[in-house]
Amino acid sequence: MVQFFNQKPRNVFGLCLILSFFTLMTALITLPVMADTDEILQSFYTTDEVTIPQRFPQRIPKIIGGQKTQEDRPWMAALIFRGTGNLNGQFCGCAVIDSQWVITASHCVEGLKASQIDVIIGQTTLTDTSGERIGVDRVVMHPDYNTVSIDNDIALLHLSRATESEPLNLLYPENQDLAAPGTSAKILGWGVASYPWGRRQNDLLEAEITIYSDELGQSIFGSGFTENMIVAGKIEGGVDTCSGDSGGPLIVQDASGENLYLTGITSWGYGCAEPNAPGVYAKVMNSTNWIEAVTGVRFKNIPDKVKLNSPSGNTTSPNPVYSWNEVPNATWYKIYVWDSNQLKILSQWYENDDICQDGTCTVTPDTILEKGNYEGFIKSWNSYESRWGSGMNFTVTNTGINRTMADTGTDTLESDGKRVPAPILQISPSETIVSNSTTFIWNEDTFATWYKFYLCNSSKTYEFIQWYAKEDSTLNYPEITCENGTCSITADMALEDDTYEWWIMGWNDSGFGPWSSGMYFTVR
Repeated sequence: MVQFFNQKPRNVFGLCLILSFFTLMTALITLPVMADTDEILQSFYTTDEVTIPQRFPQRIPKIIGGQKTQEDRPWMAALIFRGTGNLNGQFCGCAVIDSQWVITASHCVEGLKASQIDVIIGQTTLTDTSGERIGVDRVVMHPDYNTVSIDNDIALLHLSRATESEPLNLLYPENQDLAAPGTSAKILGWGVASYPWGRRQNDLLEAEITIYSDELGQSIFGSGFTENMIVAGKIEGGVDTCSGDSGGPLIVQDASGENLYLTGITSWGYGCAEPNAPGVYAKVMNSTNWIEAVTGVRFKNIPDKVKLNSPSGNTTSPNPVYSWNEVPNATWYKIYVWDSNQLKILSQWYENDDICQDGTCTVTPDTILEKGNYEGFIKSWNSYESRWGSGMNFTVTNTGINRTMADTGTDTLESDGKRVPAPILQISPSETIVSNSTTFIWNEDTFATWYKFYLCNSSKTYEFIQWYAKEDSTLNYPEITCENGTCSITADMALEDDTYEWWIMGWNDSGFGPWSSGMYFTVR
């Protein structure tokens, strides 16, 4: 968030070079600071040695009067200077609105190249490593962004790869009553929690504020407040966005409290949390047509969240039935199942009309689960967007396919005639190796037309996941040659000294079937 201390913004970054400390402090109290990003980067950000640009505390905002968030906020994300640490490199907030798009403030990325920005998604603590850090490959600032008035302060960043984090809904004009004057809204960010010399926060903070009328905004900010802005905060002061929060979301909810909507982008204000000086946010609903034109995504009619009803608790069936309530607006679903090691066991599409009747959807996938603990999810989709549901834990108490067995490799048939594939037998590596260019060999599965290769380290963190297709496959995956009953790949990976486990999963047009049992090797 940009803070101004009088009505006309001025760039005083150059003055810092000639003012004494006393004069500089006086300038910071009496003048608005809008340090130009290009100047900052030229002075502080080099390719030889990365140093975090020390922007003035007035330049970018953070949550004041907030609390550490206790809610799941999968769409909340942070902008980080590439080549820097998560905490020290954070300079703005943003929000996921599609699998490869995040939205932020234009003043956050003004003068920056896409190659200088990473986005952290899926974690509320910056120093945590549980989320994703994804590079940006395209920056699109609003064409009507005004660097002086900070009007249309919105930008879109395209991610270099997709995230599976749940997106945040956009608030469209037809739902503008959800953000009417007097409505409560949430602000979120990692910015400073005190002003003016607070420290950036490691944990995501959020606070509740009130959306005020445009008339109040015009009375406070005069002609500096435009129709593309929202004024929100606490008129008595004490709660506000501040330095480090710029680009973060202003969110409202519907009557159910289940659906959240992005109504504003943290933009600018007079100081932080001052009485009679609420913050100013870019109004998202005025830019939805532009957002759709840039992203090529339509965001309306997003289906509701969905939750599995079964399986839950203990089940004796290694091939359980999955059921959930039918979701309005959803045209198809994708079911996921992860095991206790966070390995994805099942990922299958279904069309709504094929599996749903009388308000209930039911499927029985062919996948046979081994004895153990699992978590299942449903993702509902339509032509515009998707929504993740909450997970359901269940335990298979009877043994189906045991992925750890390594028998003679013969297939068996169940009583209903379904094929139960034998596990794929791995051959090498299974010992200590010294080369990072490693050849992995396994027995060919005659039913598989492509394979998925997994490699994880001793901390159970994946180092490498890759699809491979046989030569006669039409899939656009790296080709793999299988001869004389064996398949092999040579993967050039920079592996540190550690013990690793690798395994193979075979796939065909009917889904996936045979797992390998897993094989360990050590790099020294």
